[in-house]
Amino acid sequence: MKIVRIVLKTLVWLLVIGAVVFIGQKLYAMIQREYLLPLKYERLVEQYAAEYDLEESLVYAVMKNESNFDPKAVSRAGAVGLMQIMPSTYEYLVTLTGEEYDPSQLKNPETSIRYGCLQLSRMKNRFGDGPEMIAAYNAGEGKVAGWLQDASLSKNGRLTEIPIEETREYVERVQKTKEQYISLYGEEKEWKQ
Repeated sequence: MKIVRIVLKTLVWLLVIGAVVFIGQKLYAMIQREYLLPLKYERLVEQYAAEYDLEESLVYAVMKNESNFDPKAVSRAGAVGLMQIMPSTYEYLVTLTGEEYDPSQLKNPETSIRYGCLQLSRMKNRFGDGPEMIAAYNAGEGKVAGWLQDASLSKNGRLTEIPIEETREYVERVQKTKEQYISLYGEEKEWKQ
């Protein structure tokens, strides 16, 4: 009888622990989705990521790291909005779209996401979809092009080293955040809920 009681108590405790772990995992996933890795501006991200042939997870990762989804964010360097676009970059990008230059629009979520995706797409077309694209978004395409010409920093058209610590850390953060988005929400085709 004593053994049966011990076995029953053990089973009850295992069930309780299992339930607590299960509930904890669900709560953690909910917190991640709502606060840590949200899908803010989902319609705009979906639209412009598709238009510019980008992974939605990349666009979310850039926004998360650039502004933490604050459309009014302004960096010390003067980058503005969700995607932290420099007014001079925006001025150039509007020449490609034929629209009117209005730097006050950079705080508009749609403008920021659209032009941020356009810039990411330009970098992807020039450097491929690896770390060079992300580095160029952060440091500028001229710097990345120069690094790729330097044999001490590159090999076979790929960077082996990013010489600016801020850019190196930025690339690592964006790549890690992108992977976290994919881990939390699934592969791109499974994002639609």
